[in-house]
Amino acid sequence: MEAVALSAAEQQARIALSHLPDIGPRRAVQLVQHFGGIAAAWGSSAAHLQQALGWPSKGAEKVASFFQQDPAQLADKTLRSPGTHVIFPEDPLYPAWLRAIPDPPQVLFWRGNPDAWQQLQRPLAMVGTRQPTPYGAQIAERFAHELAAQGVAIVSGLAFGIDAAAHRGALKAQGLTVAVLGSGIDWIYPTEHRDLYQQICQYGLVLSEYPPGQSPKPWTFRLRNRIVSGLSRGLIVIEAGPKSGTLITVDCANEQGREVFALPGLITSEQSIGTHRLIQQGAHLLTDISEILAILGWENTPLPPPSPEPINLTNEEKHVYVLLSDHPLHVDEIAQRASLEPARLTGILTLLEMSGAVQQLPGKLYRRN
Repeated sequence: MEAVALSAAEQQARIALSHLPDIGPRRAVQLVQHFGGIAAAWGSSAAHLQQALGWPSKGAEKVASFFQQDPAQLADKTLRSPGTHVIFPEDPLYPAWLRAIPDPPQVLFWRGNPDAWQQLQRPLAMVGTRQPTPYGAQIAERFAHELAAQGVAIVSGLAFGIDAAAHRGALKAQGLTVAVLGSGIDWIYPTEHRDLYQQICQYGLVLSEYPPGQSPKPWTFRLRNRIVSGLSRGLIVIEAGPKSGTLITVDCANEQGREVFALPGLITSEQSIGTHRLIQQGAHLLTDISEILAILGWENTPLPPPSPEPINLTNEEKHVYVLLSDHPLHVDEIAQRASLEPARLTGILTLLEMSGAVQQLPGKLYRRN
């Protein structure tokens, strides 16, 4: 997809709309497709939304009422949350696999290592029960460790059990892991995983389509699952009971055309009933990571070399540099994405320009050299 520079108004409108989570991702996509953007739809009446998009009156009235607010004020308040950044489907760093699903998040809030966005060439989800057997927890951590050592980014949901084991395995391998939340980007759930959250922020990425302050709800986790699978090339299910919420993620993966792998277990184990049924229904029986690498075509494929990066950059300079690409960005957009004051950003861009790392174009536009 060719990168398209979003206007500041469109960015503000998408960030503002995230405060109305019950609009649903599919309706947000409808607004973008029909009106050309959320900003263009802002202020539409309920009658217009009903007629143009076929929405039921209750939903249309709720959105029309929300449109009475000032999107710029909502967005500004949202981005004041320390360490919070945003990325949109039009951004070249937005994961291509996620962009291709029917209902991709129109804005993703993120915290973490900016360099990680360029290391998502091999994303793979790992999920399972919150109450694993010792065997399941051990295998999840082992497989995540081995895969991360092979350059695979481990994607999961920061939950108890298999999710946590997957994240920890990747971190122990000094590899990349991505946590997708079913709550606001600053709402750590469960709270017992605060340290794990901080470690992921340091080395990987924490993502959410919900703004800071959004508390988790049962339905937000169901929507989160489509991002876990959509972000990934395949899905590994370690253990799942017969009615496990993990199976919702499997449904998402199947709808998105992802490969599904399932770990066999004891026939007497309730935590393996779901995985055994998946294998019966056509999921790949998983016993070794070499099987995953072969099926996904990663067995003998070297990782793409990382984009060359100037040496001797400070952390702030590197943060700004990785947000840029060959596609020119306006200084206001860079400031918003980098969450930096304009004066500070100007100084950083000047130093990057002097070092030859970036190029300034007419109209306060910047791009990488």
